[in-house]
Amino acid sequence: MNFSEALRQIISENGTAVIGEERLPELLAGKDATEAVPGLPEAVRAFAAEGLGKRLSELSSPDGREQYAAAAREAAETLSRKDGISAEAAEFLIGSLSFALGVTERAPEAPAHAPEERTAADLSDGGSRGMPDGMPGCAGEILNGPAFPRDMATSPLPAFGIFQKGKPLSSLLDVRWHGRASGKAQGVAPARGHFLEEGDRYFYGDGVPQDFRMAAECYRKGAAEGDDDAECCLAEMYFCGVGVTQNAAEAFRHFRKAAELGNTDAMWFTGAMCGQGAGTEQDFAEERRWLALAAEKGSVRAMNALGFLMYSGAHGGERDCEGADKWLRKAAGQGDAAAEDSLGTLLCVRDDGRRDYSEALSWFRKAAEQGNPRAQLHLGIMFLNGLGTEKDPDEAVSWYRKAAEQGDAGALTELGSMYASGTAVVKDEKEALRLYLEAAEKGDAKAQLLAGVWYLGGRGTRQDDAEAVKWLRKSAAQGNADAERTMGIMCLTGRGTAKDTDEAISWYRKAAEQGNAEAEAMLGRLYLHGTGGTKDYKEAQRWCRLAAEQGDTAAARYLGTMYRIGAGTPRDPAEAAKWLRKAAEGGSAAAQLDLGMMYRDGDGIPEDSAEAAKWLTMAARQGSRTAQRLISVMYGNGDGVGEDAAKAVEWYLKALEFELD
Repeated sequence: MNFSEALRQIISENGTAVIGEERLPELLAGKDATEAVPGLPEAVRAFAAEGLGKRLSELSSPDGREQYAAAAREAAETLSRKDGISAEAAEFLIGSLSFALGVTERAPEAPAHAPEERTAADLSDGGSRGMPDGMPGCAGEILNGPAFPRDMATSPLPAFGIFQKGKPLSSLLDVRWHGRASGKAQGVAPARGHFLEEGDRYFYGDGVPQDFRMAAECYRKGAAEGDDDAECCLAEMYFCGVGVTQNAAEAFRHFRKAAELGNTDAMWFTGAMCGQGAGTEQDFAEERRWLALAAEKGSVRAMNALGFLMYSGAHGGERDCEGADKWLRKAAGQGDAAAEDSLGTLLCVRDDGRRDYSEALSWFRKAAEQGNPRAQLHLGIMFLNGLGTEKDPDEAVSWYRKAAEQGDAGALTELGSMYASGTAVVKDEKEALRLYLEAAEKGDAKAQLLAGVWYLGGRGTRQDDAEAVKWLRKSAAQGNADAERTMGIMCLTGRGTAKDTDEAISWYRKAAEQGNAEAEAMLGRLYLHGTGGTKDYKEAQRWCRLAAEQGDTAAARYLGTMYRIGAGTPRDPAEAAKWLRKAAEGGSAAAQLDLGMMYRDGDGIPEDSAEAAKWLTMAARQGSRTAQRLISVMYGNGDGVGEDAAKAVEWYLKALEFELD
């Protein structure tokens, strides 16, 4: 493989960011890459000329190899320091050149993104305080408004933030750098200072070699002259660690200074960083103050953020659906698709008695027709469930597919469920699993859960406990309660993972603390029986009560039994009968047996042979051998039922058959 072939490989795997699309024809024509590609970073050019020209025979000695390795490290460090390329990407580029000229025998493993770009994912743990992960947007682009729950539930909304994982820096910055007028008050043309324009030229390589360090210096000079846009640009450089050492505190200082000069973008970032405690002490009052100032000056993303904060009551505020409605309508009124989607979702989930599915449908459609994938997903949900419109599964599939084609993980998951059930499409379990896995790879917790469950049951694929655990663990790590509960089962039984009672209890507890009734019941049972070495009746009763109050039949039975025998609580037959009746009515054969015996014996409740016979018969029909024997005796004696020797023999033989089996 020659130098050009190596770079062609880099381009095919990582896009055109390394070389530049306009230079590809020369490169692929077979010309010497270091001459044909003038935009190649100087550190790469120098290293290629001085180090890679040597043949393997010249590097056969230990000293030669050490010198080569030192030169490679120095070149990579120079790339990272001078050209703003991540260390991982720099090592990959130098390694590719080494492999191309035969100096090394193996090609390096490509990073997940283009070598000359840092991504928000690279920065998720950077800064003096650590930049928060999962926040909407990064330096210049805040995500499309708050991410409202796609299932239209009234659960608390997820917190917004600053990073969008995995998105290249250039595409994040383009949103603001190409529309810098938005940082000024509406209707006022911004003055562009000399240093600001010069910084932009270096940042983009417009007529000069691209040089992030020089761009930062130009912005610094502009900031010193009071240019708020230059100040904001410099803050973004510190925020993302491009051209300068990443420093959250320094980024916040410059954002705040630009905000105080009236820069709307900077107001937004100042508020967002105050809310997350990034580069400064967390201060929710300051967060709201700066976001309100930005919103008043027309910042749509600030309006979106305020709408989220007011609806959710997040960050120490009171829930205010009216305030949320006000700001989201202002943003949506400007045609912002994200705000239209957010307003539609608010109208679906608000809890002040003013839900309006018809109006929500209208806003979702406006945003969906602009191509907003989240709105397309929400529109699909509306049509599938008949919210604000007639149920129309075909229309739902159409909108799910549009969003899925844009890579929306939620839409991929919902479309997968349509294939799983055969709703408005031909049932296809393999296609369902494929869609679940595609969404799961994108980090969708629901899809990861479904993929795990399908591997567990062998749906759409061969049964595979280990693969099931892989996806269940990923979903559980994101806090999905059903996945946490299922991981408890896997660890308790040793399916797909090592049997570990302590880990099982830990997963059950995580799910139970989120209110998962089945996990609460199982945790109560484990404490009741002392599984894992700790028998604790009080804890057992606490968790079983929480589950039973949600209608969990097994938990109601455990709770009734504890009251019946006085485990962890004074014996209370009346309370026992109350909970056993709930479980018995829910179909629990064990509870039906216990309740029947309590009525038969008058155990703390009035003796009632007819009631006893009723519940014992129910349990007997479900296969309870004890109930079959007892009801046989009752028919033989005519106790609570008419005396019937034939039925007495019939139930006795059923119990006997069970024993013989």
